[in-house]
Amino acid sequence: MNEPLVRVSFDATLDELVEVMLRYQNATRAARSWRRTSMLSSGVVIGVLFLLVSSPVWRQGQGGFGLFAITLFLAVLVGFLAGRAHDHSQMRRVRQYLAEQLRGTQTLRCEIELRPSGVWIQQDNVEMLFKWSEVLAVDDGATGVEIVFKNSLAIARNRAFSTPAQRDTFLSHARRLAAK
Repeated sequence: MNEPLVRVSFDATLDELVEVMLRYQNATRAARSWRRTSMLSSGVVIGVLFLLVSSPVWRQGQGGFGLFAITLFLAVLVGFLAGRAHDHSQMRRVRQYLAEQLRGTQTLRCEIELRPSGVWIQQDNVEMLFKWSEVLAVDDGATGVEIVFKNSLAIARNRAFSTPAQRDTFLSHARRLAAK
């Protein structure tokens, strides 16, 4: 039986491109390790520096437990803030990179087609075909139909569909083809 072709087109904004890239990147072990390393190293360095600065107090044996509690609190707080700073820095860098790739335009035309052989995607005159065997999940997300691959992520945005029924057809078709 020949499967019908299901195709959608939409213009992705810079913010949406940044979101997809960060979501995919942050799901990797490497990116989680970068963030964790930033948090731990910052927390430990500040904790050690605080202990060194306050060493006259703990050398006299005064407030050892309180000093330890304050040091631990500072280390955790700085680690948390370092994680937030890491996230902001990463988002800023990804945004700069993608803005440069868009060469001054604010949107990127995206086309996604569900084919029997795989998910065909075209962006900026670059075509890619992801085989259905590479699909890890087809999710009904709040912003669109999300197709998660072993090495990528594609989101068919809600505005690409003229009706909710068309979106539902796309979603069920993608799930059916991914299950084969």
